[in-house]
Amino acid sequence: MLWILYFAMVLPIALIFFQMSINGHYRLAPDFVHQDTSFLDNLGPEDGVDRKVVLIPVKNDPYDSVLHAWLYMPENVASSNTKIPIVIMSHGIGGQKDMGLARYGKAFVKAGYGALMFDYRHFGGSYSLKKAPFRNYINPWMHYSDIQTVLQFVQEGNLAKEGVDNEKIILWGSSFGGGHVLAATATLPERHPSNSSMSGTH
Repeated sequence: MLWILYFAMVLPIALIFFQMSINGHYRLAPDFVHQDTSFLDNLGPEDGVDRKVVLIPVKNDPYDSVLHAWLYMPENVASSNTKIPIVIMSHGIGGQKDMGLARYGKAFVKAGYGALMFDYRHFGGSYSLKKAPFRNYINPWMHYSDIQTVLQFVQEGNLAKEGVDNEKIILWGSSFGGGHVLAATATLPERHPSNSSMSGTH
């Protein structure tokens, strides 16, 4: 029931931004093929944090999109053979992971969690292998789908070698992203009954 109410609230906003995109707004530049995102990898805190770039393919995407993410972990977790919970972090409307998420990620690491922050499709460091006709395109359904893509990526154990416990996952969202994670969490009990999951908003 929660996800129905969520989409009922999101629909009017989505229609506004869809109309704006048709008129040329929010289609700021074409997407890039094999976009160079190396400049992003030098942003954010490094002290006391192991950070790695994680590339997450989006399945069944017409442009073969890849989500660009940063994985923050306490130092030496991977080499200690321990597993820790992971916080998947999503930004708000029009945001990117380098716009303030790093300090929250570092706080989660200090508390003993891993943090995985990512850019939505066509934002920030995320890119497409096939040229897309838009960039910085705000689409709530696409953002929601991207959260599910990252969640599935973690649940499949792709970060296990980094010390991530793929059965202890927290979804966290900032602003508009908080609504997305609430909706995503509402779908979890039936789809993933074995996972201990919760959502948070900021």
